[in-house]
Amino acid sequence: MAYSLISLLHIFILIPALKAMSFGLKNDENFIIIENKRFNMRQNFIIGIGMVFWIFVLNNIIVTK
Repeated sequence: MAYSLISLLHIFILIPALKAMSFGLKNDENFIIIENKRFNMRQNFIIGIGMVFWIFVLNNIIVTK
């Protein structure tokens, strides 16, 4: 159980690096940054598939206990 929890939560280590990269790109004059307030249809579809995938993963963790 501990290894599966670690493998699910290891992605949070990358959040500070992502924030630093976003800050650097926003403050660089060589890049044109466009910030959208909403997701488009393709992004919503991918988010929906990801939610279904996570439901399957969490269901598998709970059921195998």
